[in-house]
Amino acid sequence: MENFKPVTGMDIRQGLERMGVREGDSLLVHSSLRSFGHVEGGADALIDALLAAVGSSGTVMVPTLTFNVLKDSPVRFSVRHTPSTSGKVTEVFRLRREAVRSSHPVSSAAAIGEHAAYLTDGHLDTPCDASSPYYRMTELNGKVIFFGASLGSNTVFHCAEDIVQPDYLGYAQIRDARVTLSDGHIKTVTARRYDCADRGVRRYLEKMESVFLEEGILQKVHIGASRTYLVDAQQNLESSCRVLRERPEFILDDAT
Repeated sequence: MENFKPVTGMDIRQGLERMGVREGDSLLVHSSLRSFGHVEGGADALIDALLAAVGSSGTVMVPTLTFNVLKDSPVRFSVRHTPSTSGKVTEVFRLRREAVRSSHPVSSAAAIGEHAAYLTDGHLDTPCDASSPYYRMTELNGKVIFFGASLGSNTVFHCAEDIVQPDYLGYAQIRDARVTLSDGHIKTVTARRYDCADRGVRRYLEKMESVFLEEGILQKVHIGASRTYLVDAQQNLESSCRVLRERPEFILDDAT
């Protein structure tokens, strides 16, 4: 196994620059901190590098999913206090004082920067519908980054599912969830989540890599040991919608 030297914040900044990340960009980040090997400064160094890359006029967003709350009835979710289960980076990110988090009980996102409030406001129905942070990232002409995470975590693909409504897609209701907002107020909501896994429907979103590569919209770099991908959010959405309309079975077949 190849040995990689510790990764620094500057290494991450340079990797982002090689992929075309610029000041003012809006980024949706899926991450595996351990994929880098050792990062000097840990999750904070990665977050600092992302924020520095987009500058004061840019925005960084991460998923802060909380499917573990489904074990309770009624579901209880606190914007400020329920931990993210989407990895170390997302938990450290959402705890930053300047982070703003959406209020969907299982599929929230947290954002820092110029468009944080817009991205996270009104996330009330399905995880990735037109009111969701993930769809709004496409409206901002954002970019989606995968630090060591596979395209299986591609939330923008789920936005395409909400648009196209393929036959395999279904929803389960989260009834009377108690959501504690950032100001401490409690509201009772009924939201939806995707129920494909409940029904034994498996989607192999990693297969979109070959489509993105064929269409020339996926960039790859290595930062330390981390295989890092970047894809334009709007192109991601358009390509995913096209596959779902023309051959939805492609994403359901685990054959390579």
